[in-house]
Amino acid sequence: MNISKKIPLILPAEPFRPDAPHIYEMSNGIKLYAFSRGDQEIVKIDVVFEAGTVHQPLPLVSLLTGTLLKEGSRSFNSGHIAYQLDFHGAFLEFTNGFHHSTLSLYALTKHLPKLMPLLASIVHEPSFPEKEFEVTLENRKQEFLVNQGKVKLLAAKAFSKRLWGENHPYAQQAEEEDFDKVNTAHLQNFYNSHYSSNKCTLFVSGKVDDNVISIIDKYLCVGWNGSTPLNGSTEYVAEPEKPGVRYVPKDGVQSAIKAGRHIMDKGDRDFPAFQLLCGVLGGYFGSRLMRNIREDKGYTYGIGSYVVNQPLGSYMGISTETANEYRDKVLEEIRKEMILLRNEPVPVDELQMVKNYLSGEIMRSFDGPFAITDVYRSLWENGLNFDFIETYLETMDATNSDSLQALAQTWLNPDDLIIAVAGSQK
Repeated sequence: MNISKKIPLILPAEPFRPDAPHIYEMSNGIKLYAFSRGDQEIVKIDVVFEAGTVHQPLPLVSLLTGTLLKEGSRSFNSGHIAYQLDFHGAFLEFTNGFHHSTLSLYALTKHLPKLMPLLASIVHEPSFPEKEFEVTLENRKQEFLVNQGKVKLLAAKAFSKRLWGENHPYAQQAEEEDFDKVNTAHLQNFYNSHYSSNKCTLFVSGKVDDNVISIIDKYLCVGWNGSTPLNGSTEYVAEPEKPGVRYVPKDGVQSAIKAGRHIMDKGDRDFPAFQLLCGVLGGYFGSRLMRNIREDKGYTYGIGSYVVNQPLGSYMGISTETANEYRDKVLEEIRKEMILLRNEPVPVDELQMVKNYLSGEIMRSFDGPFAITDVYRSLWENGLNFDFIETYLETMDATNSDSLQALAQTWLNPDDLIIAVAGSQK
């Protein structure tokens, strides 16, 4: 057998400009962003509402309102909804974020005339049945109680509160007693206030043509003209604690570490270079943190750094889990790697490798029509347009070792890190 031993060439990414969506205005004024891609007769319809957790009056209300939508409407009970989805090979899911909640239907295009009346009923006239509510609430409570014993979750909760401040909506977390405070009246009131046509945006991807748009308009939009006052532009100010370590006691052999700090927003001109810097530090399997703390020292199975973007602010995070006896050593090695990036320029070959990796990850995020929609929705939620991707790649490609070191000297001071460690204090 003749096996080639040649290593494949690693080439820089080609110039990349993703196509923008086609924008429609529906009969009732709702905007629809359409991404027509692919040959398979399948579509994904995202019905997005300004109904995320930032807007809820009590913990759990936003999540439970969206979850209960498909559990019954005035026209269809939960059994009928489940049967029709299963019979037509469709799937309906709900996702809940800080600012938006989304109901997503995956279906074959030929079944849309049968499924759109079902989706319209779920969106327009949910009934929030008491029995389904009690079952869902109990399931969520049990899941919550199980997760409360995990150091990873305890560290994440403590980190969020330290990073944003106790009263910031990004730091709000449900507590056990909150499960006894919420009822179906809260869900109905939240639905009435936030699930209206003037707070709705549609995203459609897959095999999309004028007939698909027409079916969506006919069943979901025509005659649906209810509106509610638009959500005010409330200014939430982050009130982070002073940098340093806070310990959350939890018996066990493992400790979880969450560290990070606020950074510039996604639209800032330095953001692409900073994400590149974060990639060098801990953004891929061969990163500095992984090579040192996992491969060389064996302190953990995995450690990474990452960037999180939200409309109210962005931050860099570092996460890992390790044995209790190694956690102080892990923190010290994180510190060393950050100082090294501040004091020494990144070698050109390492920098190019990380550029290639991150460029490839971005292009991979456009693999398929549904993925393209997810990327665009993320940009849309942060007030950015589709041109951002092209500019991002160009800026990252133009970043050199000197500018990366200057950025590290500004943003990678380990003394600026807010750190939460959950684990045994013995």
